[in-house]
Amino acid sequence: MTVGAATRAPETLSAELRRLGSWVGTAPRREVTAESVARFRSALRAAGSSGAEDTAGAGAAMAVPPTYFCPDPVAEVLAMGLPRPTEPAHSIDGGSEWRLIRPVQVGDVLTSVGQVVDVTSRFARDGRPLVRTTVEVRTWNQDGALVGVATGAIVNVDPSSSTTPRSDVSGSPEPKPGAAVPSLTIERTTMDDIVRWTAATGDFSPVHYDRAVAEERGFAGPLVNGPWKSAMLMQMLTKWLGDRGRVEHLRCRYVRADVVGGRLTFSGEAKASHDTEQEPRLECEVWVEDESGRRTVTGSATVSMRPAFAKGVRELPVDELKEALGVGRVTHEFAYRVDPNDVARFRAAVAGGNHPAEGMTPLPGETAPPTFYAALDPVERRDLLLEGCLDIVPFRKVGGGNAFNEVVYERPLVAGDRITVRTSYEDVYERPGRSGRLLFRVRVNKLVDSSGSLVATTRMGHVLAYDLEATS
Repeated sequence: MTVGAATRAPETLSAELRRLGSWVGTAPRREVTAESVARFRSALRAAGSSGAEDTAGAGAAMAVPPTYFCPDPVAEVLAMGLPRPTEPAHSIDGGSEWRLIRPVQVGDVLTSVGQVVDVTSRFARDGRPLVRTTVEVRTWNQDGALVGVATGAIVNVDPSSSTTPRSDVSGSPEPKPGAAVPSLTIERTTMDDIVRWTAATGDFSPVHYDRAVAEERGFAGPLVNGPWKSAMLMQMLTKWLGDRGRVEHLRCRYVRADVVGGRLTFSGEAKASHDTEQEPRLECEVWVEDESGRRTVTGSATVSMRPAFAKGVRELPVDELKEALGVGRVTHEFAYRVDPNDVARFRAAVAGGNHPAEGMTPLPGETAPPTFYAALDPVERRDLLLEGCLDIVPFRKVGGGNAFNEVVYERPLVAGDRITVRTSYEDVYERPGRSGRLLFRVRVNKLVDSSGSLVATTRMGHVLAYDLEATS
């Protein structure tokens, strides 16, 4: 749906376009893969680097950048088929905002719902009609937990009265008020940055790569993506904080367009604190400057500090971990089939062979080896990340491993069984150790068959050692 009515009065236009607020679109479910995270990290190259080092370490433990869940809310809703009020060539980014609720991890399955939430119109100072459409994307993970909310604005400009559109705007030191955020400088933005961002986000707007389109709209060349600049500000903040805190909310407004090829400096400053007993917060000002020192992006961020760091406490946040892990209740449920071929491979591995021996594949109903229960552990199958929620520990990890494994058998597993694994954490506690303070997590799996009968219960203890004198 396209409404090509930019020459009408804003009052008439706004009344018509507000009906777009009833449009809702849902994106297909998408799995967070190590490859897609590597592409995203590559798009957010560090200053002066090629970005290749950001693709290293691909795997389940790879850190997922905060804005990965919805890097460009405008591009996301357009991909869902939601309408925009004029032709794309007559629109510009009007700003973006991210509210981060919980971290995304490799292996998560994300579902996003987009909506047009507001349409307003007015006249610009040069008399041109402007229409600002605000869109919102909410993203959930496979457990139904809200991951984050991203909003973006499309500012549509009538090009007939001017050839130069303007956006709808008015004109690691310790994280504490007055502290400057270490700046991040890109000496020269390149088309390589644009290509990487396009590959990571799917934003194929021609103004970002087609010089003729950009010049037709009054710019000197292709434009740097606004959400890319916001993501770089997020990268600057997260590097500054490390494990001392996390960004809860980032709000950005795109004041001026940046042409590809210029230098950009990303900066920030902590302005005020709001101390609470549970989680102290900092309010920060952030901005982007071009090579002339003009601010092209302005914004603010809300940062929550880890309680242990904020208070100077040298102890592990056991109570916070218990709450985050949901101790005492089932937090995950997985369905598996005891496949005869898997049983054969397991037997061969236990016997020391590389391939199932001929004739070893069991028939449905045959008993699996007693230790086959380990093959149904969601952590071993990479369906559950063992390191989840550990980002709230503000200290450097110096070691770790398995502490114990226990199995209580109710009956043997047989080939063809359909098993539901219900996972919970039984306890979290700490103990002194020679290599540091030890953190123990006790995880329980209850295996239930298709009739609802308990097949087995497994208990696993995992231990990590932390140096309480060093933050990671």
